[in-house]
Amino acid sequence: MQYREARSDWFAPVLCILQPVALTITLAGGHDAENGHQAAVLVGAILTSLWSALIWGAGGMLRRDQYQGTLGAVIAAGPYSAGLVLLGRALGAAARNVIVVCLTAVGLAAYLGIVPPIRGWPLLILGLVLTVMTGSVLGLLLSCLFLVTRHSQHLSGALLYPVHLLGGLVIPLGMLPGWLRWPGALFSLHWIQGVLVSALRGDVPAEGGLIAAAVLTALYGAAALRMFSRIQERSRRGEGLDF
Repeated sequence: MQYREARSDWFAPVLCILQPVALTITLAGGHDAENGHQAAVLVGAILTSLWSALIWGAGGMLRRDQYQGTLGAVIAAGPYSAGLVLLGRALGAAARNVIVVCLTAVGLAAYLGIVPPIRGWPLLILGLVLTVMTGSVLGLLLSCLFLVTRHSQHLSGALLYPVHLLGGLVIPLGMLPGWLRWPGALFSLHWIQGVLVSALRGDVPAEGGLIAAAVLTALYGAAALRMFSRIQERSRRGEGLDF
């Protein structure tokens, strides 16, 4: 049901197509550039666009429920666990954006002539599964954050652009001053970028990146469920949702 609702949102898919195309063509350096550089630019542009789509799409999931007057039903969740319902909705909200991002990535990879080697396919599939998982959990966490503040539009801008600059997706962390590199290590998509680039190159093990991304995804999920639990408690007591 959440996936069907997400299909009515046209802005997030535009981000998943136009933004990665513009970033990749601008930064990849043409067909004569080194293949490893092109792969890093492509993956970084794709994940940057996914983050933007999560901010504008899945991040507003619960806020839209509040505007439409259906938040109470979501919190009650009927005979099912509210956390389970929320996780399913987050997955549905992120699924369409991930599909559009993957199709865009295939088209850009064909344009640049990037073909992952056979030995890189298992790591590539594992990285894509992890991308769906972390995208869903990030959407859930953003949705809870947006719900508990009256200034969700300002918060979305505050989260969007610092990640573009400091997340290591488009601007390599090695180009930043040492004291500005640590925020990228707290962003799961940064580690997933390393995993996917390794898969496309087929020459670098990525166990550390997989473990770091999985741990951060679990921490995001725990924080989101904890926040939603507090939202439930305050709603059932008849209190406001702003903390």
